[in-house]
Amino acid sequence: MPLYMDIHEQVEGLTAGAVVGAHARDLETHEKYGVRLVQENRHTC
Repeated sequence: MPLYMDIHEQVEGLTAGAVVGAHARDLETHEKYGVRLVQENRHTC
C-alpha cells in the first residue's frame, strides 16, 4: 500500500479548533478505506 504524508505548515488563519475538527473527520474515513495513521516526530532546525 502506498504511504502518503499529510503535512501542513504555517496555514494563515488556521485555528486549533479547525485542526482538531479536520483530524477527527480524517479519522472517521480511515476504516472505510483501510488507512492507518503512522505518526513521526519531526524536528526542525
